[in-house]
Amino acid sequence: MDGHPGGFAVATLLAHPYLPILISGSGYVGGDCAVRVWDVETRTLLHKLEGHRSTVWGLSLSPDGKRLASASFDGSVCIWDLETGERQLTLEYTDSYSMFNVIWNTSGTQVAVCSSNKVYIYDTTKKAKEIQRPIRHWKASVGTLRTIASHPTEDLIATVCGSGTISIWSWKGELIRKLEGHTQQVCAIVPNGVFLASVSNDKTVRIWSWTGECIRVLDGFGQSYESSCKCHGCESSFARNSLAWRDDTLVVIEDEIESDRTVHVWDTSTDKWSYSSGKTGSSCGVAVLADGRVVCGATKSMGEEKIAVWKTK
Repeated sequence: MDGHPGGFAVATLLAHPYLPILISGSGYVGGDCAVRVWDVETRTLLHKLEGHRSTVWGLSLSPDGKRLASASFDGSVCIWDLETGERQLTLEYTDSYSMFNVIWNTSGTQVAVCSSNKVYIYDTTKKAKEIQRPIRHWKASVGTLRTIASHPTEDLIATVCGSGTISIWSWKGELIRKLEGHTQQVCAIVPNGVFLASVSNDKTVRIWSWTGECIRVLDGFGQSYESSCKCHGCESSFARNSLAWRDDTLVVIEDEIESDRTVHVWDTSTDKWSYSSGKTGSSCGVAVLADGRVVCGATKSMGEEKIAVWKTK
């Protein structure tokens, strides 16, 4: 699927939970900072959503799959109608200038955003002029938060920063527990039902229950290379959007030398690493489509960013 201009154009990807729709967020350097909505079956562009002024790092769909939240490094979050492409709300007030990721609560009435070392909660049911300020926020880390994730059925938030610890919070900002086990920085997390996956610079992926138990430790990649992904001064072997998980398909994007990246797929039904792609160039996003069989990544080709689709089974 073509359409992103060249350079650092595709920063993140998100697959719709039950429709053949893929959403991509664009970067600032060489990109146009737009969000694109694609029909995967026809490989056509449905909407180009414009409004951000810098890299779109975070994408999240409301629980009913009808609204899209996009978080940008320009310090804004936009709420869109996915069917029409209309921008419904713009949330811009924090005491930081960058927003790295956004998630919805279980009722679809609020979004949480990680920005700098804080989590901000916004009410999406009020009128636009009333929601420029968050309804609450709290300091969740000493250093910069890399990303956040939400529990699918409970109002719980998981956060990671520059350490090996994952923190679990209530939606009101109460620290509930910490998940400890990684020996180096946790780079990305992704939920799947009642489980949570994390990837770390210790070159392992851990599968957790939200209650704090480490269910499984996966390795078998990242044996011999220097860390190459430097996201705003935070050096890591995996980008903040380097994990995707749906059903029995867990996908990891691994950074390698000279900004090349490799896509690894772990099949939970066989408990094995089942697929590894070739070099994908400057890929910064990965998603698993609704059929559970196809992996998407962003690859650079001939000066233009393309979204590639792989069948892994």
